[in-house]
Amino acid sequence: LDPAGDAATYLQLGNGQVLSLSELARLPWRGVRLALLSACETGLPDHDGRGASSLAGALRLAGVQQVMATHWRIADTAAADWVTAFYAGLADTDLRRAHPSATWLAAAQRRWLDAHRGSALEHPHYWAAYTWFD
Repeated sequence: LDPAGDAATYLQLGNGQVLSLSELARLPWRGVRLALLSACETGLPDHDGRGASSLAGALRLAGVQQVMATHWRIADTAAADWVTAFYAGLADTDLRRAHPSATWLAAAQRRWLDAHRGSALEHPHYWAAYTWFD
């Protein structure tokens, strides 16, 4: 997030290209039920409140129904494992008909804690960074 505003705030894509928050908001998001942003600090508000407030906020304003994002820096490997576990936990849900809800996040957090009890990954740093925007 850049204090200069939405045009200066961007995502760096895997191929090295940059997608500004303004460009991101103009993409066709209507009908997207859930966006999961697992990069660092994707749910943090901007510095002065002038922009869309966060990457998550920009997607909500653009039409994404539900967004899950992070509030702090997260470890890449643990984040990849957490997202994999989140989606694996939805395997029993008929995603074509289910409406995404914050209960999905709570259930994933409980499963994570059950799976990692007694290990370093039980620490909230690895699972509590995620929050739900609806």
